[in-house]
Order: sequence, then structure tokens, then C-alpha cells
Amino acid sequence: MAESSAAHEHHPSGSLKETLTSITIAFAVAFIFRAFVIEAYVIPTGSMAPTLMGAHVRMHDDQTGEDWPVNYDATYGAQVMSTSGKTFHSPSTGTEVTAPRPFTKKNVRWGDRILVEKFLPFTPGPKRFDVVVFKAPHQPFENYIKRLIGLPHELVALVDGDVFVRKDDKATPPGGDYWSLDGWQIQRKPERVQRAVWQLVFDSRLVPLQPTRDGRRWFKTPWTGDTSWDTSKSAYTYSGSGATELIWDDTIMSIDDAYPFNEDRSGHPVFPVSDIRMVASIRPENAGLATSAVIEARQHEFRMDISGDTKGRTVTLRMRSAPKAVEGSGEPDPTPGDWVEMATAKLSSSTLAPGKPTVVEFWHVDQSLQAWVNGKKIASAEYNWQPHERADNATTTSRPHRVQNTPLKDGSVYRRPHIRWEFDKGPLTVEYAVVERDLHYQAPPTASRARATHPRFPAVTGKDGYFFCGDNSPGSLDCRLFGLDGNELVNPWVPYTVDGANTPFDERVKDGIVPGDLLLGRAFFVYLPSIERFMGSAPVIDFGRMRWIW
Repeated sequence: MAESSAAHEHHPSGSLKETLTSITIAFAVAFIFRAFVIEAYVIPTGSMAPTLMGAHVRMHDDQTGEDWPVNYDATYGAQVMSTSGKTFHSPSTGTEVTAPRPFTKKNVRWGDRILVEKFLPFTPGPKRFDVVVFKAPHQPFENYIKRLIGLPHELVALVDGDVFVRKDDKATPPGGDYWSLDGWQIQRKPERVQRAVWQLVFDSRLVPLQPTRDGRRWFKTPWTGDTSWDTSKSAYTYSGSGATELIWDDTIMSIDDAYPFNEDRSGHPVFPVSDIRMVASIRPENAGLATSAVIEARQHEFRMDISGDTKGRTVTLRMRSAPKAVEGSGEPDPTPGDWVEMATAKLSSSTLAPGKPTVVEFWHVDQSLQAWVNGKKIASAEYNWQPHERADNATTTSRPHRVQNTPLKDGSVYRRPHIRWEFDKGPLTVEYAVVERDLHYQAPPTASRARATHPRFPAVTGKDGYFFCGDNSPGSLDCRLFGLDGNELVNPWVPYTVDGANTPFDERVKDGIVPGDLLLGRAFFVYLPSIERFMGSAPVIDFGRMRWIW
């Protein structure tokens, strides 16, 4: 009994020692894990909005229920964002919404908290369109987060909002026009990335509760039809039986790269966007309804046609050149080009069945066409223009003028898209109609020739360089602008970090490219979305916005 009692008396000290050892090991593992595997970061700014949110204020429209973020820039917030009762506009309706009173830091949601997977020698390296945290050459003591656009050994061109790359073979372009070289390839985003970056232009379900004011209707949908259409509600009904159209009225709402997030900041240019996603939930009343989604853009017409009956239906993707002005006359040529059938596929007999809604989507993105039915991709096709062809079709500028001047940073030289839905054999109901647009990497007006946005100045990544852009293109300081128009190019600390002491610094940094040594890791998850405090109360966490990062 005595021995047992003595052993029992010494047990607590052993237990305490084991506990302290376990805690020490746990801390060591945590620090090692943080240093080499996964680390948490906070999004500081809105350069990746709306994919990732920095400090912002969420606005709410009581008429539609729409909720959207507006930028809060702490550097000038006291002068701009603290103004009590500042007015903003609902993205879908244009409704004036007054900011919270007082509009102070108590209403601000701070940046998303994200998890970042470190790049290690034995793990996969960065891939194009990854969201990456890195140290910028001009500001190495701050973490930047952008989307990866260009990889090593590439030339990068941003043309009409899309990404083109070419192997850097040191070829000399005629007249300095790199876009005229052969071998360029457009870079198409993976489906998960594409779905994550679609940005809402209009959703018919966001209809004001009171669309009339003082006896007059102040809200009007951009979708217009003939007198047989009723578009006054969220669902559009057609009572006729013949062929009809729903046409997008660009004078009511244009399809461009305007960011509601940036409304408080002036001076951002606006560019038309032709990479568009059209969605409609269609419920026919009779069998045999035929429908088409049509996008007229870049001097071409792109179509998705669904035809047939209950015995068999087919979807067809096709394109043709649109009528163009006869050279020297200024008059349009009434004869369009021949149709090119790009893809066709069979559909289920239940597609567009009477009394049942069918969700139909038409994607025109990254020089590709895609047909989706009830969430499933049915057909797809691609067309492959070189950068100079894309600029020829997307703008009103001539090739010599583009090379010698800087017209591409002016949004007015870009041709606007036009879209419509066509139907035959009504009546029918469009239960909802949605229009979204793609990311659009624009040529910033603040630089005379922003990197990768001018035919004479592609981004040259070199042997170990990477090119990054922010999803909020007009509000992002990224590789397009590093070192241009007064922006600092390289911090003196960087050469010794990248190349080692007493080693000549690699000249590629002077091209605004980020060396691989400055990449930290790939962002993959928002574990703590933007936190809000209500008038000094405890923090409120929006768990519904936890998400994977694509």
C-alpha cells in the first residue's frame, strides 16, 4: 500500500511535464506548419473584388433586396466615405440608396481572412488563373494578392479584356507590332474559375417592390419585346403564338465593365464587354417551342439555336461575320457572311417540354461558345483569332494607328455588344432572365502604354517571372502598372533577396514582372469572411460567405 501511495504522489509532476511537452510540440508543429505549409492572410484592399473583399461597406436596396459591396479606402475614408448620407446606386435598377448614418468605420466590414497554401519544392507550382499571394518588387514589405496571368518564358498581351500568350522566342516584330506575330494563343479559364468570376449585369428577379412613383413607372427592364409581351414583373410572359424576340435595350443598361464596388471613386474608364453569359428559365405552354440566344459582337453574330419537337431536339452553335461598311463609302454592306456551324448536339426530349421550366444558358467567353441546359454543358466550340485580329474586330481603330498611338485605353473605340432571345411557337413564360459578364482586363488610362495592353509593349516574363492582374481591373495596381508613370519599380531590398548579395540584379524586374522567389503561395479558402460591427457591438461573422477561392 505504501509503494502504491508513493507512486500516486509522484504522478502529478509527471503528468504536468508530459502536458508541457505536448504543448511545446504542438506550438512547434503549428509554427512549422504556418511557416512552410499553410498561412492565414487578410485581404487589405479591393483590388480583387468581388472575388475577394478588402475593407468595404455592404449596401442594401429595400426595393429589390439586392445586397452589394462598396469600396472603403482607409487612406482617404475620412474625407470621402465618412460623409453622412452619401448616395449610391443599385447595380440592377439604378435606385438611389443612402449610406448608413453615420457612415463611419463602425459600418465597415474589414477584409476577408483567407488560407494560403505555400509553394514548396515538392508541391505543384503556380498555374495560370490561380489567385496568388506574393511580394511586389516595389513594395516587398507588403503582401499582394492577384490572379496569375503570365508564366515564365512568355509574352503576354491583354486585348479587349482577354489574355493572350506567346512563347518568348525573341522574334523581331515588323514595325514593332508584337500583336502581328504568329503563335499567340488565347487563354481560356477552367470552368470553376469562369463560374467564380462571372459578374452580374442584370437579373429580372431583382424587380422593385414599387416600380411606380407619383403615378409614373420609374423602373424599366432592359429586356424589351412587342405588345404581346408583359415584362412588368420578374417573370416575362408572351401571349402570342408566332415568332417573337426579347431584345436588350443598351440605352437602359449597357453591358460594360463598370464595378459597383468602385462607385465612390471617380476617373475609372468604362469599356464594353462582349464576353457574356445569357441565362433564361423558359416554360412553354405548347410543344415544339424553338428558341435562340444571339450575341452580336466584334463584327460577328454568334448563335445558340434549339430546335425540334418532343421526338427529338437539337442544339446548334454557329457564327458568321456581320454586315460591315463598304470600304471608302461609309455605307453598310447588306450581305453578311455565310454561317459557320461550329458544334451540334442532341438534347433530351424533355427539353422545353410544355408546362416545365428549362434553364438555358449561352456562353460567349474567351473566344468560345458554350450551350448549357439545366446546368449541363451540351455543346461547345472555339474560334481562334490572333491579337491583331481581335483588335481589328473589337475596335474601330486601324492597325497602324494602334501601334503608333494609344487609342486602346479609350473605351469609346470599342464596339458595343447587342444581345437578344428569339422564340417561335408561343405562348411561353420566361420565369427569369440573367445577364452576366466576364472579367475584363482593361488598359489603364493612368499610363501612356500600360504593360501588355499595347501592341508595342507586351509583358515579357523571362526565365522565372510571373505576370499578375487584379480581378477589379480598374481599381488594381498590378503588373500592368508596376514602375510606370511615377510608380516605384524596385525596392533596394529586393535584389539581395532574389539574387543574393553582391550579385547583379536581374533586369526582368524592371519590366514589372514578379520573380518566382517573391511568390508566397496559392490562396484557396476564405475561412473568415468580412466581419462587421453594428454600432460598437460584438463582431458579426457572415458564415454564409465562407467559400473556396477559384
